[in-house]
Amino acid sequence: MSNQEQVSQLIKNTKNLHFIIEENQQLREIILDLEKLSLKSTVNLENSTQRSEMVLLLNKKNDNYFSLLGQAYESKDMFDEAIYLYLIYLQLDPENQTYYMNLGRAYQKKGMLRESIKQYQQCIILNPQNHICYMYLGIVYQEKGMLDEAIKQYKKCIDLNPTNDVCFFNLANVLQEKGNFQEAIIFYQKCLELNPKSDKYYLGLGNAYQQQKIRLHCLKSYLNCLQMNPKNKICSQNINIYFARCKKR
Repeated sequence: MSNQEQVSQLIKNTKNLHFIIEENQQLREIILDLEKLSLKSTVNLENSTQRSEMVLLLNKKNDNYFSLLGQAYESKDMFDEAIYLYLIYLQLDPENQTYYMNLGRAYQKKGMLRESIKQYQQCIILNPQNHICYMYLGIVYQEKGMLDEAIKQYKKCIDLNPTNDVCFFNLANVLQEKGNFQEAIIFYQKCLELNPKSDKYYLGLGNAYQQQKIRLHCLKSYLNCLQMNPKNKICSQNINIYFARCKKR
């Protein structure tokens, strides 16, 4: 049975409960509280899911539960279950941009990148100002090796939110992957202006300097990386490589 057929069957099976539950707001609130407690422990996730499918999907005005359970599924790598849940909610509220974004993320984690792109694009159609969705779309294109398209989406994200340091970082990484090291350095520096505590931003900047053979700035970036996170093994290895090369000269 397809996801669409499962959704339709579930909604049909629960119609008889609709009037009982709609008449009892307190019942819905109690069940929602119980589900949240169950999900926090993750021990009762299966039972929690069964109860929710029969009850809480009927309360379309409160989507907190669907988001909570879907994220719990994703955290346990239960992507089919997360996709199923998001599809249920979109049957009830097909204009909800957040759930297209959630669905896109679940498809992406499952490796269904083409389907993920469709969901992110639908999210953007509903809200062209959603900078996070542009960033997620850029990540998918980057995973597919479509680097120019990834750059395009990251720049849209930054245009909408110039304080998104993660998007600047992703953009810098793609530019470095394309061999545009000078431009990558500019965006790594922008990352650090926005978030000077990130070890991975210093690492990326150091790697770009290394490719440009700007050795002093490279070493300084790596040392800053270790200052932020002394346990960064990649940075420690890069420093060792740096000094090994210096000895050979």
